[in-house]
Amino acid sequence: MKFRQKQISRLILLLFLVMLFVIVCLWKSSSMIIAPRKFQGTLTPGVFSMKFEDVSFITDDSIAIQGWYIPCNGSQNAIILLHGFAVDKSDLLDIAKLLYQNGYSVLLFDFRAHGYSGGTHCSLGFHEIHDLNAAVRFLKDLGIARIGAMGFSMGGTVVLLTAAENKHILAVISDSAYLSFGSAVRDFAAAYYHIPEFPFIPPIIWFAGKRLRIDPRTVDLTHHVSSISPRPILIIHADDDKEITVSNAHHIYQYAKEPKDLWLVKNAGHLGAHALYQYEYEQRIITFFNCFLPSLPPEVSTHPPNF
Repeated sequence: MKFRQKQISRLILLLFLVMLFVIVCLWKSSSMIIAPRKFQGTLTPGVFSMKFEDVSFITDDSIAIQGWYIPCNGSQNAIILLHGFAVDKSDLLDIAKLLYQNGYSVLLFDFRAHGYSGGTHCSLGFHEIHDLNAAVRFLKDLGIARIGAMGFSMGGTVVLLTAAENKHILAVISDSAYLSFGSAVRDFAAAYYHIPEFPFIPPIIWFAGKRLRIDPRTVDLTHHVSSISPRPILIIHADDDKEITVSNAHHIYQYAKEPKDLWLVKNAGHLGAHALYQYEYEQRIITFFNCFLPSLPPEVSTHPPNF
């Protein structure tokens, strides 16, 4: 009898230790998704001889967002730039300079839990929609008539999710966006840790959702990107992207409605298109915004030109 009791006690202890180990692994794995280490760059637009203002605005869920506004004299058009995961707004200063030199005011900001903004957790797009909506309100309060937006990686997904519901965003470019919360985690895990999807990824996504108190399945462009039409979308993706595979771009393009364009960049890695094809990359961006923002009145035309 005592021997049997000892066996049961050992089994209970073993099960407890296994459960504890699983919880610790899930906690650490999910922390890599929702609690990235903050990077705070030291470069400012002044390095590129651009006059700028330090600005801040509050989201509708009470997060303080820090940014830079680079006004271009006389311009009624502004572009919002959205950075990727685990970097900050300073990562996009070269694109900001390009847009500024071509007559656009530019707003850059740090997403929540990134850079100098408030917030403790990243949700890969669920809550970041509030950040971009607050940025749009900031520009509208300044009297900006026409607003475009360009996002990179996580920022690309956020701009597509937000534009689906915010009609003030009149033209959208996404570079290396992921289709969904799940696809981002799966691709990242496969690229950096060679972790197979089953049985590891679903519990990590579930646990991250529980910590965030969200349903990760709602971060999915499948159900949203078509609502951007008739406003134009340019989708850019590298065909050799290991972090966010090119299949994401194909699916986003498939679910989007016209007007839309897809540029698949050969021989480039994640967010590598600009460095590899600088002239063509910059020409495509400027041509896109020049085509759509000046021709669109503050209320969107129902028949924007094809591109």
